[in-house]
Amino acid sequence: MFRKMNHHQPFKKEWSWVETEGVMSYLSKAFKENYRIKDIDSKFGLPYTSSSDFAMISNTNCQFEIEHGINLDCFALTDNDYPIIVAIGSDNDGNDFFYAVEEN
Repeated sequence: MFRKMNHHQPFKKEWSWVETEGVMSYLSKAFKENYRIKDIDSKFGLPYTSSSDFAMISNTNCQFEIEHGINLDCFALTDNDYPIIVAIGSDNDGNDFFYAVEEN
């Protein structure tokens, strides 16, 4: 479900309602199929926020490891013609890691 990627694309600064609903639907399906998590809102929180850097839905409820030692922080969308959902995680030293969210 997560494919490590280099962060070289800008992220969208704002999402439309349609984009937000689409991302939530995609993530809901992916987490249900890959991790048997039925309610991603309850598991992760996932409030939508927009900072000066980019818009995101954030994991506010739990620790979830994308891979060993990398905790899920939030999801963002790349700002291009074909947006990619990106999971952003960090390690205990504050280093950021980026993963494309893909269907298996």
